[in-house]
Amino acid sequence: MTAVLAIESGGSYIDLPTPAYTGYSNVIEELTRADRNINGFLIKEHVAWKQTIEVEWKAITAGEKNLILSLTSANSFGIRFFDMMTETVQYISAAAGGVYRGTGMKIKGYGKFDSTNNTFPYYDLSISLIER
Repeated sequence: MTAVLAIESGGSYIDLPTPAYTGYSNVIEELTRADRNINGFLIKEHVAWKQTIEVEWKAITAGEKNLILSLTSANSFGIRFFDMMTETVQYISAAAGGVYRGTGMKIKGYGKFDSTNNTFPYYDLSISLIER
């Protein structure tokens, strides 16, 4: 089975852990350019459709957290994702502009802190992936 979300790295896709229950959403947004003409009517020009994916993981390990962070740290990267609008697997390749990790990333560590390797047993992580 194909994972809900995978990151393009070195010419192949690396599956990410399964998101939390109710922890995955995607929305397609229309980018437009709008202005009023001399008669006062609004003229809208379609520019592009762009994907935004919100994903959240609960109770992942330090290794899984670090994998997600390292794969999404570049300025842009390709993804394979499940598009809930069309109920199909879609690709946004790095060559086509890819996506980037948006602001507002949240990491929460919990359980007893292990000072020997500076980790918590579990992490919650939420990120946004935005099409360029």
